[in-house]
Amino acid sequence: MINMILVLLVLVFFSVPVFSPAQAETSDPIADQIIITGKDIEKMNVVKIKDLLNQIPGVSAGDSSVSVRGSSKVKVLLDGRAINDPTSSYGGVRWDMVSLKNIEKIEIYKGKGGVEFGDDSGGGVILITTKKIESFEGNIEAYLGNLETQNYSLNCRENKGNFGIGVSSAYESADGFRTNNDKKKFRASAKIQYKPEKDIHFSFSGDYLKEEKGLAGLPEFPSPHSRKNQNMASYLFLAKFREIKSRTYFNDTDTQNQDPDRNLDAFIQIKKFGEAFVTDISMGKWGKLNCGAGAEWARATGNRFDAQEETQFWGFASKNISLKSVPLSFTFGVRMNAYSEFEDVFNPEFKASFKQDVFSLQFAASKTNNMPSFRQRYNETSSMMPNPNLTMEHADNYSLSFFAQMNAVFSGGVSLFYNRLTDRITYVRGDDGRGQYENFGKVTYKGGEISLNWKLTDMLSLRSAYTYLEAKDENTGKWLPVKPGHRLNTDLICTPIKTLSLILATNYTSRAYTRTDNSQSVPEYFIGDLRAEYNFNTMSFFCEIGNIWDKSYFCADGYPSPPRTWLAGVNYQF
Repeated sequence: MINMILVLLVLVFFSVPVFSPAQAETSDPIADQIIITGKDIEKMNVVKIKDLLNQIPGVSAGDSSVSVRGSSKVKVLLDGRAINDPTSSYGGVRWDMVSLKNIEKIEIYKGKGGVEFGDDSGGGVILITTKKIESFEGNIEAYLGNLETQNYSLNCRENKGNFGIGVSSAYESADGFRTNNDKKKFRASAKIQYKPEKDIHFSFSGDYLKEEKGLAGLPEFPSPHSRKNQNMASYLFLAKFREIKSRTYFNDTDTQNQDPDRNLDAFIQIKKFGEAFVTDISMGKWGKLNCGAGAEWARATGNRFDAQEETQFWGFASKNISLKSVPLSFTFGVRMNAYSEFEDVFNPEFKASFKQDVFSLQFAASKTNNMPSFRQRYNETSSMMPNPNLTMEHADNYSLSFFAQMNAVFSGGVSLFYNRLTDRITYVRGDDGRGQYENFGKVTYKGGEISLNWKLTDMLSLRSAYTYLEAKDENTGKWLPVKPGHRLNTDLICTPIKTLSLILATNYTSRAYTRTDNSQSVPEYFIGDLRAEYNFNTMSFFCEIGNIWDKSYFCADGYPSPPRTWLAGVNYQF
């Protein structure tokens, strides 16, 4: 495996990273801003968003999580409102709120985005935009698999004159591979839009997600009767009038954790209401200034703590300057946040880019702050105790990226990053399997990313992403838990005919510590998945085999991963 990494390091100096063959025209996967279009997603032959994100250097995603360059503080927005789970203790993300088939584009900002989107973006920001309602179209998809896995989904959109309406729903269930590892999910979404003129647009959307699942616990601390029930509702009203954009959102999430073995019955509900305005102000010959302001109110209630209310206000401004004599551009931004329960903060952001036809060079620096959640401070579960004394953490992010595309056969690039956190919020587990979140002094994430695309033949290509991460507590010198030093994802893509796509996806993850004192760790692992898709007119048939070598291994958080799994399904586009 080390030899493979060295080969990639050598190849990168003669090539350029392309996220996918289609992606070369949209953005560079090594840069701090990546754009993945709906057409790109169609060609990638993935079933879930996590499979897509794991192909990006520096990004690691799970069924309900994501981290960028080691940080799980990543803000994920669906059409402008957050789908981060406010009742989660580890920065969970409800990827279930959106279907891959309904996505117009995904924008990934690594280590930046905090100027416009605010808190909890120390790792970055991911923006998901759903498809516009322009005509009658949609799809029906269904797949089945082992472990009693089943998934059904429907997306439909219709446009009549200035009005458009869209509906979407999905159901998923599985028994799981461990005792008390089952789950059931149901999602329903609706969207109405009105566009009387080109520069005037209004839309209202609502999403509802219900989930019931078992929490099996760590192997050494099993919880065979621990259950979790969650309901999440999200509403968004968007308005665009000429240069002014308004975003009004309301999120309501409740989660109940029950574990009779620990005499636990904890309920928490979090409501968030916010308003944001964004506009461009003309500065004459100096171009335009992008700026905005907003406010958010949040309330948490539960059966184990008194009701808590918090508010915040913010304002931001950013300016892009492009030089005419040389292909050089600069972006400056600042954001001011005022909180009712925490200290006020002032966060700047800077980016310099140099671009030519065959290569580009980019430097970025930003300062962000990440907030302790209500759940971390006040709620109690079978594996977590509350800590009401948590404070916000501050992050300083720096990166330098190089991208070059010399020809259509090879492509590659390198990015170096350094992130420094103070008062980092991290989970510390005790000897009884329970723990709590605490603030540490200084933590650093530093490392590099490499991306490579190699077109072997007309029907065979190789796509690879490698990330090196050194994550340490500067006060103790200990390695941070759940932060493996090496990750390597490689896709071997074969298209023997235009309508058939075969992908062998492999993943290598190095050893990771599971405790802050570095006394326990999980070993490295190398696994492979096989995906296939065949398209026939408006129908497509797909299948996937996960963990094809049926290896037993542990994820970085210490939880066991499933054995070999399979699924097969069909998608009908109309």
